[in-house]
Amino acid sequence: MLVILSQVQETRFYEAFGFTVIALAFGWLVRFSAGGNAWSRTSIPGMKFIAEISYSLYLLHLIVIGLVNRRWGALEFSLPQTVGAFVACLAAATALRYAVEIPFLRVRDAFHPFRPRRSEAGTKQSD
Repeated sequence: MLVILSQVQETRFYEAFGFTVIALAFGWLVRFSAGGNAWSRTSIPGMKFIAEISYSLYLLHLIVIGLVNRRWGALEFSLPQTVGAFVACLAAATALRYAVEIPFLRVRDAFHPFRPRRSEAGTKQSD
């Protein structure tokens, strides 16, 4: 759907409703992935990988898209340029995840290991 919307020329209709459609689609995805239904128990191939690189993807996507636009021109989007930008974003986010984020998480864990808090279920609250 995102590839199709990226091919639509920016008109007033697209500006008004295009991002709304994308927001509703992602909202639907989050709602039904959150739990309590068959959809949330369904394994979607590749989603674990996307979840792992999501923060890196968030940090880099505008930079990578800007570089792709600078290299191939930002006047008109084409399907190959859109797919190329998507693949470049995934590659850059993966590189950042494995070259920077994971090593720093290991350093953090070495200095501050995770210790779960004790459950307070057995304690009474005083009013």
